[in-house]
Amino acid sequence: MEDWIPEDAFKVAHEFRNKCAGQISAPLMNQFLKDLNKCWKAREQKQIARIKSECNREVQFLRRQVQFKKPYDKVMHQAEVKRL
Repeated sequence: MEDWIPEDAFKVAHEFRNKCAGQISAPLMNQFLKDLNKCWKAREQKQIARIKSECNREVQFLRRQVQFKKPYDKVMHQAEVKRL
């Protein structure tokens, strides 16, 4: 499970601290926040993609279950109708 702070965000914060020791102006802070936002956005997109793929797998499984629950008589009647 991912930590509360993504590793990329941690790296960006430390690079920022090392780069701008005590002189933090508004444009520098804005740049820091933009870089941090990119890390969080990438993390969220990865999580959304993971959840989406899990849901798609479940939907496919359920579709297969529904498809194979047709009674044998109904399947035979459909095959006979197609044949005629």
